[in-house]
Amino acid sequence: MLRVIISLLPIKYGARTTLLSWWWRPLWNSSPLDLISTHELCYGYSKSLDAFSKILGSHLGPTKGLGMGKFCSNGKDRAKLDDWFRSPVLDQLEELTFDDGHMQSLPTSALCLAPTLRVAKFRNCHFQPLNDAPALILPRMKHLVLVAVCLSKGDMERLLRGCTALEYLRLQAINGLSTFHVTSMTLRTIYVCCWCGRKTSQKVDHGMVIQDTPALERLLIVDQEGPTRINVISAPKLTVVGYSSDKYSELVIGSTPVQKMILTSLTPKLRTVKVLAL
Repeated sequence: MLRVIISLLPIKYGARTTLLSWWWRPLWNSSPLDLISTHELCYGYSKSLDAFSKILGSHLGPTKGLGMGKFCSNGKDRAKLDDWFRSPVLDQLEELTFDDGHMQSLPTSALCLAPTLRVAKFRNCHFQPLNDAPALILPRMKHLVLVAVCLSKGDMERLLRGCTALEYLRLQAINGLSTFHVTSMTLRTIYVCCWCGRKTSQKVDHGMVIQDTPALERLLIVDQEGPTRINVISAPKLTVVGYSSDKYSELVIGSTPVQKMILTSLTPKLRTVKVLAL
């Protein structure tokens, strides 16, 4: 019970419990950690990174949640990322938030966390080329958010295939992505908010084909840049469709085009839709 209480405290206060009595020290060392932000451990960027490295090097308990972000672009700090992702303290990690801040490559060692992750949020980073190796399987992943990341059509589809239990997918400001297919037996919600990045960024192609999603209930598209084509081929449980665009965009459900129009009746392909916002 005391370990549970300690794990609920902010990290710096949990560490201070070792000052209460000598027998509190093993409790802290073996308590589950929830490192919401690596930069809140100490005042100052360098001190926070040093404190985080020390925790991973000495803590005996598991880490359940981890927030990492806003790293300097120098090689010394980035070299630490690979060591951190390979740390045994993260072997049971369930939630990961990673925000590079400099659009550098996500270390391939991050895939070492794949077997246990339930929630993952990646921002401002490049995905290195993926393959179909077993390390890509994310059997427990239920919630995946990708914001301002760069990856190819093939890698996106490989990533989604590896998330065999995925229920929520959010895609926002994805760079370098061409039209891709979504096939998932478990996915319930898809939220897409795409637009072209900075002028130096590669232009985004927003095309998406929702090919086989028997559990999909909500499809929310917020796209101000277009043109975009969303083609829903099979989603028998789809009940909520939200679609917004200022430019020439197209939503196709089955063989029914839905584009800046008000439906007076629903076709058989739309019989399950209860909420339609265009």
